[in-house]
Amino acid sequence: MRAEPTVAILGAGVMASSTIHHLHRTGFELRLFNRTPARLDAVAPSSAMRAETPREAAHGADVIISMVADDEASAAVWLGEDGALTGARPSAVVVECSTLSPAWVRQWAEAAREQDLRPLDAPVTGSRPRAAEGTLVMFASGSRTALREAEPMLRAMTEQIYDFGENIGTATAFKLVNNMLAGSMLVAFAEAFTLAGRLGLDLGQVLEIQARYGWATGIAGGKGRNMLLDTHDDVECKLELLAKDLSYALATTELDLPVSAAAGLQLALASADGSGGHDMSAIIHSYRKKQP
Repeated sequence: MRAEPTVAILGAGVMASSTIHHLHRTGFELRLFNRTPARLDAVAPSSAMRAETPREAAHGADVIISMVADDEASAAVWLGEDGALTGARPSAVVVECSTLSPAWVRQWAEAAREQDLRPLDAPVTGSRPRAAEGTLVMFASGSRTALREAEPMLRAMTEQIYDFGENIGTATAFKLVNNMLAGSMLVAFAEAFTLAGRLGLDLGQVLEIQARYGWATGIAGGKGRNMLLDTHDDVECKLELLAKDLSYALATTELDLPVSAAAGLQLALASADGSGGHDMSAIIHSYRKKQP
């Protein structure tokens, strides 16, 4: 890798926008692409090259990082005549940081290897607050050499990188397990909070106790106030994306997982009912709408 590596970023959402900021601050040369170019206006440094296609963004980059919404968006930026895989130089490290299905990640990695590229499966967690601080937590699987070479760039946006070995897809599998638990806890908290209200309890007091001593302190502390005030426009993670994550997780297995399946259904219904673009705390709407 050259002394001053060039990094391509595909995407301009919550995670990608902060990644652009941290990599620029660290001094890396950037090449940027987003399917909606206007979204780059607020986040692209003046020194960054803005590409019209993923292929153009990838051209000449040492490391190419994708942070997009789902399997379909990932396929759109990597594959095809204008995809990043066709524009990347041989031996470049390609990094998929999105939360995707393991099946697609393995397919993507094979396509990357066919182009003589070195893939890393490296989803991140921490949502908007940690992304803004540059303290995301990353789960990585793939070539040890590729991980070492990309590490200076990845460290610019992370606090911790957990190594899941060389088997591509294992990092994504863990990310889905992690998000399946988070989604199930979120739905359970919304149900408990709804019941507390129906029983006439002081919801402010309920929230204070749950945030300090409850079984789901993280959910209560992070999303309880949104539910209490019914404000969900300050988006850290869209409800529809969490619903997608649970659907991907449940599709990986034939195991009977009734709690997670019920939570996934509840998230999907809430997303389809108009709350999908709001913060995931908007799951509370699906319970309030049912109340007489």
